[in-house]
Amino acid sequence: MASVYKVTDENSRTFGGCQWGPGHEHMARGGGKLCSARWLHAYPTELVAAFLHYCHRDYGPRPILWEADADIGKRDGELKLGCTRLKTIRPIAWPDISAAARVRAAILCARRVCRVPRWLAWADAWLDGTDRTTASAVDVGPCVKPIYLQARRMCWEVWSARAAARAVHGKGWVGPDLVDYDAAALSAGAAGCAACYSQCAEAGLPLEEILREAIEAEGEGVTG
Repeated sequence: MASVYKVTDENSRTFGGCQWGPGHEHMARGGGKLCSARWLHAYPTELVAAFLHYCHRDYGPRPILWEADADIGKRDGELKLGCTRLKTIRPIAWPDISAAARVRAAILCARRVCRVPRWLAWADAWLDGTDRTTASAVDVGPCVKPIYLQARRMCWEVWSARAAARAVHGKGWVGPDLVDYDAAALSAGAAGCAACYSQCAEAGLPLEEILREAIEAEGEGVTG
């Protein structure tokens, strides 16, 4: 048994109407690819759940985060878990990760695979605070495609920039009312981040460590 974290919609349901709640337990047979009905999906930490769950599935504006215990049979690095048995214990509060911290984490992930000088210059300027303007983010936007394609050649699963934007923006939708740092992530950091997740997972991407670093660098206390 291991402590894990599960995300459901506001009615405590997941894909296909699977019902969860305090003490609810389900079993799966396991085997094959992680992203399939053969596995019950969970996250290794609260922070990883808070950052990634919108990439995997949109459970609406009021998703619930559950503390759970499980039998883990498959891992995608530190990103997602496949369980053959999972029991939700109780709902818990979501860790608070600001938009700025999400963007920083996305950029730190993307820098692990990106080798485009122009994008790296923009990323460094964003990270050190010298340029976080929407104009510079939009200007560097064309660099996203080669970053995306570079990572695509390295991994079997590539998530879309929209899915990454969900992770970075912290919402299940992307609208026109994004503030400057969200525009920055959408234009460059988020797309690169999404494209490199699976490849970096195989190399041991320390996402929890990156998230804590990003939260602390943005002057926030680490919660969760």
